[in-house]
Amino acid sequence: MKKPTQTDVAQLAGVSRATVSYVVNGKDSMGVPISDETRQRVLEAVKELGYVVNAGAQALRSGDTKTIGVMLPIYENPFFWQILNGISNQANEAGYKVLLANSALESSQANRTVLELAEQRVDGLILMIEFDSLPSSIKAQLQASTHPIVSSGKSEFDHINQDYSHGMRAILSHLLSLGHRRIVYVHGVHQLEQGADRLH
Repeated sequence: MKKPTQTDVAQLAGVSRATVSYVVNGKDSMGVPISDETRQRVLEAVKELGYVVNAGAQALRSGDTKTIGVMLPIYENPFFWQILNGISNQANEAGYKVLLANSALESSQANRTVLELAEQRVDGLILMIEFDSLPSSIKAQLQASTHPIVSSGKSEFDHINQDYSHGMRAILSHLLSLGHRRIVYVHGVHQLEQGADRLH
């Protein structure tokens, strides 16, 4: 069965194909003069015909993919899944989808990861990995990117920092107030900035 087109929607709604395009692409809310009655007719025709917007074609026209790339260092750590869940929820509310990639901290795989994200034409990148820990080849690719980039930990991009040293002081103060004097600290990867911050 032939998939319905914008032309089919336009004929059923009694409007031009351009009007259908404006409505389904959300341009009617950006100053294009389309009445509520016309918009409603188009939406009803879309529903009746089962018309679905071609996201690929839409992305080619607008340059927007409505996709955010997220790089994780490892998949197994539940800490990252909690953060990813928050990212996914916020992205979904804003009409975006999330493309997940694993950097694995290995040069060859990380290179492939960045290239894959670039080839998918994402609109932006979130790096859940310390920028300074990445291989120089990956840094160069990211620095050359035209995409908005937000990273976890200090970097030349927009970034989010946690005050680990303050958190450690609060934890130690609490334990000392309870009378504990022999305290053992089991740390994670000490080469990373986050691990070092917890020790100072």
